[in-house]
Formats: sequence, structure tokens, C-alpha cells
Amino acid sequence: MSERRYFKLMQFVVIWRFTIGRPLVFFTILVTFVCRTSAQTELLAIEFREDDQVGFALWPSALSGSVSTANFATDPALTSGQTTVQVRASTSFGIPANRPGAVNGNPPGFSYRRLYEDLLIARSPTGFLTLEVSGLTPDTPYRFALYAWDPGASDGSDKEWTVTGGTGIPAVASVNFQDPLVDNESFAMVFEIVTTASGGFQLTNTG
Repeated sequence: MSERRYFKLMQFVVIWRFTIGRPLVFFTILVTFVCRTSAQTELLAIEFREDDQVGFALWPSALSGSVSTANFATDPALTSGQTTVQVRASTSFGIPANRPGAVNGNPPGFSYRRLYEDLLIARSPTGFLTLEVSGLTPDTPYRFALYAWDPGASDGSDKEWTVTGGTGIPAVASVNFQDPLVDNESFAMVFEIVTTASGGFQLTNTG
């Protein structure tokens, strides 16, 4: 059965910087809370396949069925004190795996091999992923970066993620797996998202 691949990492910042993960075809989460007038404060850094990227912790919940949810203790001065992250597949999750292809040091300075190789997918034919974050400060801007990369994919179309909860700038961002890997940020989709009145936001893989 063919499978539709999506993202590896995500990172968000409250302008303040909330970084939660980096790849979801690799889905990794990197969450940082960043104040516009001060240094960024990282809140959460998560990877999904193996705990092998320096600076990231392993997603603690099972990735089976169609929904996976995890709670994280986060800075109570920048969040509610507990941040909940939920990943949903429109169909079901494929078995998390590694996608080889990245090599640390090639290109020079690249160091996210372990992060980029994590693979999390929603099964086809209609598979897509939704990421929802709650427990943040209401009506507050966070910076969120989502990393997606799959050098083995034959589809040359752009892979889009759309902010579907909260207000995002931009509202839609994309990467193309056919583009060259230049540095750690080559396949990052970066958003500034203002949370909802309940203190959350949501993104969906829409292309």
C-alpha cells in the first residue's frame, strides 16, 4: 500500500519562541517561546522516531491508530504550565520509520541528520496530518517551525501546511522535496501564530 508522507519537525515560538518539533515526514517538534524584545526561550523540543538528535526528547506516546496525544510540562510564565500536543491522521498512522539520505557535515555545517531521518506518515489514499497545540497563553504570538523532508518521494509538488486554528503569518507555507538540502533550515516552514482565546493553535497538511 502506498503511503502519503508528511512532516518531520516543527518548531514554534511565541514571539517568544515556542519550538516544538522539527520533522513530520519526519515529524519532529521544536517549541520555543520568544519575546520580541528579548532572547528566545525554548519551551519544548520533540522528535518522533528515536531519541537520537541532540537537544530533542522522544515523543512519549504511542503512534498508532489515528490519534496520538502527549502532555508536556512547560514554563508557567510563558504557558499554562502544561502544553498538550495532539497529532491526528485522517486515515491512520503508518509505522514510524527512518528515511536515510541526510549526512551530517554534507553540506558543511549540516547537523540535523537524526532529526531529518525520522518518518511519520498518514496512510493513503486520502492521508493527511493535523497538529493541534493547547495550553499556551491566549491571544499570544508564538513562532512555530515545521520541518518536512523526504528525498525518496517521487512527487514533485509542494507540500503545504495551513494554519487552521489561530492566526498565522503566513497562513500557508510549503516545502518541495526536490529542492536541495543546503543547511539545517532548508526544509523549515516557519510561522508566527497568534493563539486562540483558549490558548491553542492548529495546523493541517493541506497539499
